[in-house]
Amino acid sequence: MSARRTRDRVEFPRLRDRLGEDPARFLDRDLVGDRDAQRMVRERIGGIDSLEVLSAWRAVERKLADHYDREPRQGVLNALDDRGTWLDEHGDREERARPIDRGPPLESCAVFLDEDGSERKSRRTYQSPSPFDRDLDAYLSDSEESTVATDGGEER
Repeated sequence: MSARRTRDRVEFPRLRDRLGEDPARFLDRDLVGDRDAQRMVRERIGGIDSLEVLSAWRAVERKLADHYDREPRQGVLNALDDRGTWLDEHGDREERARPIDRGPPLESCAVFLDEDGSERKSRRTYQSPSPFDRDLDAYLSDSEESTVATDGGEER
């Protein structure tokens, strides 16, 4: 795993090509006192879904520690260990995402019945008209009776 320094951080292009990501993008930064960076690293580690990617993150943390002449950060290694434990218990994404055979799709067998028990042709529910519905029907019709007083009174 070769590393090269660009602009602001160390990059691992072979890892990026193989895994589709470069863990140094997250790890090559000072995490002390930067809550946003800490959260970003913690959330990304929590989303790692394969042991291969997890191993790459561990290796990059150690390489960065060597590069900057420091010890690997224990908090990062602990988070990686916790995720590794979870992956050991639950398996990689491919192991967890096996297709489930649910059999052939089911057809609906619901039958709608009228009040007298005969099958309805329409799925509309029966509802007796309320006084409001009758008033609304009168309002929506074009008859003289449907004129509404705009002041809210009874007079037209």
